Amino acid sequence: MSARKNMERRLSVRRPTSENVYLYCKQLELERCKPSNISSRGVFIDFIPKRAYVGRRIQLVFVIDRGRTAKMIRVFAVIAHISQGGMGFGFIGKHIPSKRGDGLPKRLSP
Repeated sequence: MSARKNMERRLSVRRPTSENVYLYCKQLELERCKPSNISSRGVFIDFIPKRAYVGRRIQLVFVIDRGRTAKMIRVFAVIAHISQGGMGFGFIGKHIPSKRGDGLPKRLSP
Protein backbone atom coordinates (compact mmCIF):
# COMPACT_ATOMS: atom_id res chain seq x y z
CA MET A 1 0.00 0.00 0.00
CA SER A 2 1.36 3.39 -0.91
CA ALA A 3 2.04 6.11 1.66
CA ARG A 4 -0.46 8.35 -0.12
CA LYS A 5 -3.38 6.02 0.73
CA ASN A 6 -2.46 6.09 4.43
CA MET A 7 -2.49 9.88 4.67
CA GLU A 8 -5.37 11.55 6.48
CA ARG A 9 -7.17 14.01 4.18
CA ARG A 10 -9.21 15.83 6.82
CA LEU A 11 -8.18 19.39 7.56
CA SER A 12 -10.11 19.65 10.83
CA VAL A 13 -10.82 17.27 13.68
CA ARG A 14 -14.18 15.49 13.82
CA ARG A 15 -15.95 15.43 17.16
CA PRO A 16 -19.09 13.60 18.30
CA THR A 17 -22.11 15.87 18.60
CA SER A 18 -23.76 16.52 21.92
CA GLU A 19 -27.17 15.09 22.79
CA ASN A 20 -28.88 18.44 22.29
CA VAL A 21 -27.96 19.06 18.61
CA TYR A 22 -30.35 18.05 15.82
CA LEU A 23 -30.31 18.53 12.06
CA TYR A 24 -33.12 19.35 9.63
CA CYS A 25 -33.06 19.55 5.85
CA LYS A 26 -36.23 20.25 3.89
CA GLN A 27 -34.73 19.28 0.50
CA LEU A 28 -33.76 15.80 1.77
CA GLU A 29 -36.80 15.39 4.04
CA LEU A 30 -34.63 15.07 7.15
CA GLU A 31 -36.44 15.75 10.41
CA ARG A 32 -34.79 15.71 13.83
CA CYS A 33 -31.78 13.83 12.52
CA LYS A 34 -28.89 13.32 14.93
CA PRO A 35 -25.51 14.01 13.30
CA SER A 36 -22.83 11.41 14.10
CA ASN A 37 -19.97 13.88 14.18
CA ILE A 38 -19.18 17.41 13.20
CA SER A 39 -16.14 19.54 12.46
CA SER A 40 -15.58 23.14 11.49
CA ARG A 41 -15.81 22.10 7.82
CA GLY A 42 -18.69 19.61 7.75
CA VAL A 43 -21.03 17.10 9.35
CA PHE A 44 -21.74 13.36 8.93
CA ILE A 45 -25.03 11.47 9.32
CA ASP A 46 -25.47 7.68 9.59
CA PHE A 47 -28.01 7.17 6.82
CA ILE A 48 -28.70 8.18 3.23
CA PRO A 49 -31.96 9.88 2.20
CA LYS A 50 -33.50 8.91 -1.16
CA ARG A 51 -32.91 12.29 -2.83
CA ALA A 52 -29.23 12.51 -1.94
CA TYR A 53 -26.48 12.72 -4.52
CA VAL A 54 -22.89 13.97 -4.37
CA GLY A 55 -22.61 17.63 -5.29
CA ARG A 56 -26.15 18.58 -4.28
CA ARG A 57 -26.31 21.95 -2.53
CA ILE A 58 -28.70 22.16 0.38
CA GLN A 59 -29.56 24.22 3.43
CA LEU A 60 -29.10 22.54 6.82
CA VAL A 61 -30.77 23.75 9.99
CA PHE A 62 -29.04 22.88 13.25
CA VAL A 63 -31.25 23.04 16.32
CA ILE A 64 -29.52 23.31 19.66
CA ASP A 65 -31.96 22.37 22.41
CA ARG A 66 -31.40 24.43 25.54
CA GLY A 67 -34.26 23.10 27.63
CA ARG A 68 -36.97 25.75 27.52
CA THR A 69 -35.51 27.41 24.41
CA ALA A 70 -33.86 26.28 21.21
CA LYS A 71 -31.34 27.99 18.97
CA MET A 72 -31.64 27.49 15.20
CA ILE A 73 -28.65 27.97 12.92
CA ARG A 74 -28.98 27.75 9.15
CA VAL A 75 -25.95 26.84 7.07
CA PHE A 76 -25.47 26.03 3.41
CA ALA A 77 -23.72 22.80 2.55
CA VAL A 78 -22.93 20.43 -0.29
CA ILE A 79 -23.11 16.63 -0.13
CA ALA A 80 -19.42 15.77 -0.23
CA HIS A 81 -19.56 11.97 -0.15
CA ILE A 82 -21.93 9.04 0.19
CA SER A 83 -20.77 5.69 1.57
CA GLN A 84 -22.39 2.57 2.98
CA GLY A 85 -22.15 4.07 6.46
CA GLY A 86 -23.91 7.34 5.65
CA MET A 87 -23.14 10.66 4.03
CA GLY A 88 -20.96 13.67 4.66
CA PHE A 89 -21.82 17.33 4.11
CA GLY A 90 -19.24 20.04 3.54
CA PHE A 91 -20.15 23.52 4.75
CA ILE A 92 -20.11 26.23 2.09
CA GLY A 93 -18.63 29.57 3.09
CA LYS A 94 -16.42 30.75 5.91
CA HIS A 95 -16.49 28.65 9.07
CA ILE A 96 -14.50 29.51 12.16
CA PRO A 97 -13.50 26.60 14.41
CA SER A 98 -14.66 26.82 18.00
CA LYS A 99 -12.04 27.56 20.62
CA ARG A 100 -14.17 25.69 23.17
CA GLY A 101 -12.94 22.27 22.02
CA ASP A 102 -16.45 20.89 21.47
CA GLY A 103 -15.93 20.36 17.73
CA LEU A 104 -18.68 22.74 16.68
CA PRO A 105 -18.02 25.70 14.43
CA LYS A 106 -18.08 28.93 16.43
CA ARG A 107 -21.59 29.81 15.33
CA LEU A 108 -22.89 26.32 16.29
CA SER A 109 -21.47 26.34 19.82
CA PRO A 110 -24.18 26.52 22.48
